[in-house]
Amino acid sequence: MSAVPVTPMKTRKHFEQRCASIAQEYLILGNVEDAFESFVVCWRKQWLQYFTKASLHVVLDHEFSSIESFVSLLMYMHVRGALPHPSIETGVELVLKTLPDVIKDVPQAVKYLGAIIGHLIANNLVPETLVAGVPALVGQELGSRVVAEVRAAVALPLPITTYKKHVDAALSELFSSGDVDEACLRFKEAGPKHLGAEAVKRAIIAGVEHKGKDRELVSRLLMGLVSSSTIGRDGVMEGFLRVTRRLPDLSLDNPGAAEVVGRFLARAICDEVVAQSMLGVCSDSG
Repeated sequence: MSAVPVTPMKTRKHFEQRCASIAQEYLILGNVEDAFESFVVCWRKQWLQYFTKASLHVVLDHEFSSIESFVSLLMYMHVRGALPHPSIETGVELVLKTLPDVIKDVPQAVKYLGAIIGHLIANNLVPETLVAGVPALVGQELGSRVVAEVRAAVALPLPITTYKKHVDAALSELFSSGDVDEACLRFKEAGPKHLGAEAVKRAIIAGVEHKGKDRELVSRLLMGLVSSSTIGRDGVMEGFLRVTRRLPDLSLDNPGAAEVVGRFLARAICDEVVAQSMLGVCSDSG
């Protein structure tokens, strides 16, 4: 398959038409690499949400079974940096706003769009909070129908969302009481061990946002989590990597974030929480 032909693109309308063509060819032929290459050719940072919008309108006219393939396309583009989270969420909202008109020609749009949103949430491409705003975008009656379809597609809240809330509560209590042992117990109660990297990430970020004794508490917490087998060393290492990848955004509100994270990592190495090789791994990741 050849990439979608390149034509001059002077307006947003041209961009949307090109994006619709890319999505249409992908859903018919299934070649995600070609779809990505075609998208890169016409990529415009200021219009990315309209790729989501245009491609969503295309998938609403296809078979229900094409939804998972469509979500895979968005995921492919997202992990390669071509389609950031905000452009996906905003694109979905743009389609929701037009839903009352869309269902006149596409009766299955409510079912399809609800299922798509559910899959996007499950794949962490849009936040769960999007669901709460659906009625305001499409009206109460239609919104309740969309939300019902979302909930039919994915069980909400997601386990990771509940886990994050428990972890944040445990961190808040730790900073208040200073009781590391109790915090370790709270982390163990929060959820399964394989989610530990998210807990470590949140603990380190909280340490960046706090100062003084709270940072010492975070370092002691990491040591306690590993020594109590609440979280494995691999989980701690992955947690550090996740923080490192977020440093550009984290540094906007906390200019010294990179230095603080470096100190946390050095302390974790000294405490034998992670291997010394993590210095090189985090350096490559950042």
